[in-house]
Amino acid sequence: MYIVNSARNSTRSAPVFYVEVVTMILYNAGEMGSYFLVEPPYQSALEDISKLYPQLRFTQNVITDPAWVQCGDLMSISDDTLASFYYANEWKWRKASLTVFITNEADCDGHASSHLATGLRKLIISSSLAPDIENKIKWPTRLESGTGGKSSIARFVKMFTGFLRHFKWTTVGLVCDVKRNPVIRTICQAIRGGLGSSLHTNITMMEVDGFSSDSNFTFVMEELNRQTRVILYWVFGGTFRKCMLAAKDANMTEGNHVHLLNIMLRHPVFGNYFWKYGDTQDELARIAYSTVIIAERDAGDDFPLPGTDRYILREGWRNVSRDKFNTTYGPDVVNFHLTAAYADDNCTSGERVPASKPVGPTGGWRQHCQEAVQSYFPLENRKVWLRSVRFANGLELCDPAIRSV
Repeated sequence: MYIVNSARNSTRSAPVFYVEVVTMILYNAGEMGSYFLVEPPYQSALEDISKLYPQLRFTQNVITDPAWVQCGDLMSISDDTLASFYYANEWKWRKASLTVFITNEADCDGHASSHLATGLRKLIISSSLAPDIENKIKWPTRLESGTGGKSSIARFVKMFTGFLRHFKWTTVGLVCDVKRNPVIRTICQAIRGGLGSSLHTNITMMEVDGFSSDSNFTFVMEELNRQTRVILYWVFGGTFRKCMLAAKDANMTEGNHVHLLNIMLRHPVFGNYFWKYGDTQDELARIAYSTVIIAERDAGDDFPLPGTDRYILREGWRNVSRDKFNTTYGPDVVNFHLTAAYADDNCTSGERVPASKPVGPTGGWRQHCQEAVQSYFPLENRKVWLRSVRFANGLELCDPAIRSV
């Protein structure tokens, strides 16, 4: 087992507040873990904290092991492993002003941290959606935060319900990458139930394993083709590319199908959703991706002003991940933002990804929004009216309101 202790002490003055953070995660980032993405960014963030807040001492303890590839490898031993680490280092927690357990999707269901933190009456901050550990009476020290909890599901259901209703699409399929982490299955089941209840229809759900060489994505897409023409995806970036390549082979990218993808920007686990991988299938992927609408969730809802302390802390670690691992935390230059009809206002937008030409603010958002909506949704006897919305960070999105002429 690898115990990664990242700490930075101020040299300018003695620390007056000492924080210890404990996190248990899977090792391989590509297998629903995050060590490769987490450790260097944490190191960068800790260095920035030390520079900006000299009276704060912050230590990150990342507990992982190369043998922990998927949740099944970790969950059966997580309680004992975490407890052994904690009690072997009690001297650290006694010295600390505050000890916090932090879990994310790479901690699978978060049970080990929740059990231990509750027993110790320590604060635990978690983004894992696990219904049986959300009881505030039973687990009083647990706070839900981040991009993976109930709020994310509510936003997803709200936005796509409005979008699907607007275009009168009620026969919908849902593809979920669930095999490596039971939390993802829980999320997808909640989405399926929420959409089904809102649309008064049954949502077909297909479970896939994007990391298995035995997965038959051609079968998955052909089965969906028999049942629906509108497909939602809650999958990792690499899995989505495999789905779209299979859809291309099955002639499901010719304009008769709608592919809707939900992604979370600035997320350290879910990966890069760009079509370009530098392999022989790039051209096919580029063509297939041109038929996709992406609902883009940016975890940085209140984007800090450049140059501020918050900007340095929040953007620095993302730059490290991008530079060292080519991990994309923001849209590529070919991506194009378009607020979906009836989308909520929590920095969620529908996104059209034209593969033929890059667009940006200098090209005129209003014109590109008009072209994107009309090219993807041919409308008879109706015209697209666009309302421009500008946010504090300078990003301009377009809100299409489709009205009868």
